[in-house]
Amino acid sequence: MIERDVLFTLAELAVALAGFSAIIGVLSTQKRSSDVRVNSLRLQVMLETCFMVVAASLIPVLLDQFNTAPGVLWRAAAVAFLCMAIPYEFVARNRTKDMPNMTLTKMNINTVNWGLSITADLVLVAIVFGLVGAYSEAFYLVALLLQLTLSGILFVQFAAETFKHPDQT
Repeated sequence: MIERDVLFTLAELAVALAGFSAIIGVLSTQKRSSDVRVNSLRLQVMLETCFMVVAASLIPVLLDQFNTAPGVLWRAAAVAFLCMAIPYEFVARNRTKDMPNMTLTKMNINTVNWGLSITADLVLVAIVFGLVGAYSEAFYLVALLLQLTLSGILFVQFAAETFKHPDQT
């Protein structure tokens, strides 16, 4: 089993990211950005992703309490993670499909976000089907980090839009 501290740290990072975004959310109500709907959608998706990472970080710790065999533990955790992630991503994708694309040096950030989600899902599927062998826990961490990275990108988009200068378009 991975050191519990690693899983707890990932959960804490997700909670901290959610907390910082809540502070920015309060500040954004005082300073209206150009498109409040888009910004609130970014905030909502980012918070949901953070809370999914928190839950997924704690699932292996909970399963370890039942003295679950490592192979079963990581497969069960991956199934639980997928049961959270897939419906959430489907709903989030439908909510954000009309959102304007945010680019960063000719790169569509929305496509990057979607790619991170799909990659995390594929990593989890590989764990479920036993395609990663003894490296299940490492791949589970990769899936958590991909989702946390997605949250971070959404946070940066949200903060950039909130604090953008009024003269910028």
